[in-house]
Amino acid sequence: MRAFRPLLCVALIALGDIAVATVEVAPFFGSHMVLQRDKPVVVWGTAKSDEVVNVKLGAAEAVTKANKNGQWKVEFAPLATSFDPITLRVGDIVFEDILVGDVWLTSGQSNMVFPLERTDGFDVEAIISNSRLRLMRLRNPRNVAIDGYTDEELARSNVDDFFRGEWEVSDADSAADFSAVAWIMGNMLSQRLDVPVGLVQVAVGGSAINNWLPPQLLKDHSHTSHLYRGDWLSNEKVHAPHRRRAREAFQNVLVDGAAWVPGKMPYRWMCEPGFLFESGIQPLANVAFRGVAWYQGETDAVQYHTASQYRDLLPLMIRAWRDNFGDVSLPFIVVQLPRHNVDSWPAFRHAQGEVAEQVSNVSLVVTIDTGFEDDVHPTDKGPIGKRMAIAALTDVYRSASQPRYPVLSRVRASGFEVNITLSETDLGERALELPGFEIGDQYGEFFPAGALVRGRDQIVIRSPVACPRFLRYGWTPYPKPDLEIFNDHGMPLAPFRVELDSCHR
Repeated sequence: MRAFRPLLCVALIALGDIAVATVEVAPFFGSHMVLQRDKPVVVWGTAKSDEVVNVKLGAAEAVTKANKNGQWKVEFAPLATSFDPITLRVGDIVFEDILVGDVWLTSGQSNMVFPLERTDGFDVEAIISNSRLRLMRLRNPRNVAIDGYTDEELARSNVDDFFRGEWEVSDADSAADFSAVAWIMGNMLSQRLDVPVGLVQVAVGGSAINNWLPPQLLKDHSHTSHLYRGDWLSNEKVHAPHRRRAREAFQNVLVDGAAWVPGKMPYRWMCEPGFLFESGIQPLANVAFRGVAWYQGETDAVQYHTASQYRDLLPLMIRAWRDNFGDVSLPFIVVQLPRHNVDSWPAFRHAQGEVAEQVSNVSLVVTIDTGFEDDVHPTDKGPIGKRMAIAALTDVYRSASQPRYPVLSRVRASGFEVNITLSETDLGERALELPGFEIGDQYGEFFPAGALVRGRDQIVIRSPVACPRFLRYGWTPYPKPDLEIFNDHGMPLAPFRVELDSCHR
């Protein structure tokens, strides 16, 4: 393998008796930002050791000193929702047009990054400027750099400089390259709730869940400890595209020699285990968020073993992020993967569904009626963003008037029949055949099963085997449109797999 060859850098030193301001504010702050309502507001930054720092937020003032490491932090009392802009002053630094409302962290991989301008039905002229919606997209160097990183990209390949961004008011220009699903969600929330909404986009295309977990948790977990063994670039258990893209990005500074040790190299790669947590999530620890929207998994769903491990790693990540933000009940909205023709995707969707059922304050966004068969980046993002907003309105804001998904509420097996009852749906009174159901025997082999509507909320599945052991629905990578069961609100029944016990007690 090859170690890094350091680049030659020239430092420009300004000489003379010029006074240089040493007080700096964390990059998260800026004009046009939104502060989380009803929670303490923490403002932090750096200065010279023992330097006095004066901070004024609206009418409130605070004075502190930087510690011996040059870090300072002040905390203000919670603020109520406000459309009246306030100003943040830190020494001579001034940030204006700050609103108080709800702030959402939106994260994941490429389908969270997927921009609004590439979404079906996007019309730049049709985006109404919404001054109550504010956007902060934290951008990162290229994740594909076949020709190698530039000097500027290499200089940013570290924990402190990897992500950069600034707050903007949502308009046709700023919204165009912002996350489509996040923008649709935030725009809907700001209008339904009549509050300012801030969206912080921290997402990286191609990233795996291990990139978003704290390194120490990864080193201690049986699913991920192997990521730290030996040379990362030669580790066959590491996602192959991650290793290939690292070699490409750093081709101009690699030399034959030592192994690549995650976290120990002069430059850091975005898909090293733990790096995106260190560079993108940990630095926001002082920020109060209303919730997290998470759309990720395509990388982990490629193989069955990583798909099954997701059932353990996603709760681990949720717990780590809640610890980071000091909020043990921080809501998470998880987007279930849509249709796509990869064999392991049904098992992955099942893992996501299990997490939503078993971890508190986690909502699942069902997307089985969206997606493309041969493209992992579908353009039909509209329904997903709207359902993310509906999940927030229902589960976070406790709005009882939102449409809900059909839910499997009762299952009863007897002989060669399985009877199921759905809630939140009306199938009509007429006889109707429904495809997409399968029956599994005691050995785990599945067979297609005919299903007939019997009553407004009941379905009878005819079993090809006596005393069936399993029932599943929509268990295919790319369900055809006629496989889907919807309610009157256009919400689909999520794929499911259940074990039957009538003959196996």
